[in-house]
Amino acid sequence: MAQQFPTLYTDKTGSIKTTIFNLFNEKGTECLEMVLDGISFIASSFDSFALVNPKSYSDDRLSRYTFNKIPIAGTDDYRMELCNCRLDFHIPQFIVDTENDVVIGADLKIRLQLGKPSKKGGIVGLNAQFTLSFDGRQLLSESTDFETAYSQIQKDMLPGFRFSNCFSCHYSDYSPAGSGFFASMMCFRENKAAYLTASEKKEFFKLAMDGFIAVQETHRCDEFAPREKGTGYRGWPF
Repeated sequence: MAQQFPTLYTDKTGSIKTTIFNLFNEKGTECLEMVLDGISFIASSFDSFALVNPKSYSDDRLSRYTFNKIPIAGTDDYRMELCNCRLDFHIPQFIVDTENDVVIGADLKIRLQLGKPSKKGGIVGLNAQFTLSFDGRQLLSESTDFETAYSQIQKDMLPGFRFSNCFSCHYSDYSPAGSGFFASMMCFRENKAAYLTASEKKEFFKLAMDGFIAVQETHRCDEFAPREKGTGYRGWPF
């Protein structure tokens, strides 16, 4: 069943209330869907919502939106990704109360600002504000990606609370080559022994080449285990 994230889209024209649907599955990629005034967008990360079937809309219909046009290899077409706008959305999360050994609900609010297209490619600036609310508390972080924001928030939660998701799992990691804004984590639960004993960058590249499950930071499967120190490429990120 799809998760639903209440969302407010804002650009130079005004705001549109909508919903981001997260149809995540471990075999999929572009599982985020959003509709703005009847126009459909799809993405694998919140900063890369692309227009679905661009040729089906008139220029007038698309005039309010700004797109970063990314050439599609081997074709004359472009992937048209939304930019020069702001997305405010909420993601439900779960937190472990380590003292009482119970899991409690939390609300993650994200304000994502996407800049204008750059002449050099990409966009001019990306910034996100993260607010995690739970148990009467609010923890804040400002970053250009989930990894940095979650690391800061998790650090601020310790020792009493911890995330209960892929980000804080014993078997997940980021590539030594870098990561995107969201959903670029690698899960090694099907290759646990090799992952937990790897200690050098070249070993992690080999692990990735041998295969992994692409997961979202906010996801949690039944094999979740709390991350421990001295594990994986990113080690103890808190």
